Order: sequence, then structure tokens, then C-alpha cells
Amino acid sequence: TYAPLAVAVKPGDRLLLDDGKIDLSVESATPPAITTRVVDGGMLGEHKGINAPNVPLPAVGVTAKDEADLRFGMAAGVDLVALSFVQTTADLARARAIAADCGRPDTPMIAKLERPEAVQCLADIIDASDAVMVARGDLGLEMPLEHVPQVQKQVLRLARSRGVPVI
Repeated sequence: TYAPLAVAVKPGDRLLLDDGKIDLSVESATPPAITTRVVDGGMLGEHKGINAPNVPLPAVGVTAKDEADLRFGMAAGVDLVALSFVQTTADLARARAIAADCGRPDTPMIAKLERPEAVQCLADIIDASDAVMVARGDLGLEMPLEHVPQVQKQVLRLARSRGVPVI
């Protein structure tokens, strides 16, 4: 359902389904279709995620579904929001604007760090967040697994030095 993926991938890129249980190699991408070869297969259930390691994805920020979910949560009186796939501070600003539009401008925002692009903007994201979450599982699919502990330590060190809670 993420149309920009067909524009972003190119032959040879990897796509991982269901938390990396299924590994695909892109053979061609001609929007709206992506043709892949199964490298490591298995059963694929419904509503499973897709990761595109080393594929620069357009900064979508808050999608229409995210906005609808956020508005629902604001109306239900959630205590805080964990915003998935934050890549830049613009993602947090958009979520805060939606919360404000719902009359909840002070709702705490937790930035979930799940893509390497977030690590590149780490200081700014930490400064714009009420807390950050190191999503090691997604990071381990999006970057070499052996880099995840180093990134986690970097996030912990920087967030603690700025007084921002870390999950």
C-alpha cells in the first residue's frame, strides 16, 4: 500500500517481509509494480511489514492513516504518542500540529528510531522529542545488525546528556 516504494527501489535492492523472515531481491520496478525473486521464502500471513534496507525512501512523515489514527487517539484521550518511523523533526512537528488541532498540544511525543535516516538527524530529533525509543528490531533489519549496539549507545549517550528519556 506504500506507492513510493515502487519508485524508490531498483534492481538488486533487498526487501524483507515479516520482520526479515522472507528475503526478496528486486528484479524490476515499474510503478505501480515491483517484480522480485524470493531469496529466502516462507509462509506470509496477512498485515505483515516490509523493510527496505539501504533504500532511501521519500520522507513521508505522517501518512493519512497515521493522521487518522492520531486523531482517533487524541479523541480517546491517549496519554502519549509513540510516532513510528521518524526520519526528521518535520515528522514530529506534523504530529504535534495534529495534536494541537485536536486540542491536545501538550501530548508527549516519543520518536521511534527505526531507520538509519533518523540516526543521521539524531541530535535534532532528540531535541524535538519528549522521549526517544530505540527500535532495535527494525534498525537491525535496516542496517547491518552489528551496528545496532553502537547506535543504541549513541542514542543513549546523547539523549541522557540532553535530559531526554530513552526507551
